[in-house]
Amino acid sequence: MSTFGFTAHDWRTKGSSHGGTCANVRSVVSDAQDKGREAVEAVSEVRDNVAVAIDKSLKKRPYTTLALTLAFGFLVGAIWAR
Repeated sequence: MSTFGFTAHDWRTKGSSHGGTCANVRSVVSDAQDKGREAVEAVSEVRDNVAVAIDKSLKKRPYTTLALTLAFGFLVGAIWAR
């Protein structure tokens, strides 16, 4: 008998239920990986759509696109300077 009330046999039998816990952890990790992959795919799709929109904007309205880019750059620089 142990000081804490557990014997070596208790630890061994409790350890047998550990397999179910590992399976649950693996399931959660697998789900998280799947959701991460979906998020990466969604970001890639948005990136591609933005690139297409910029290309169309450059072809249709080059000066407006340039003005918007300069304005955006100015705002980022002003925020960065703070």
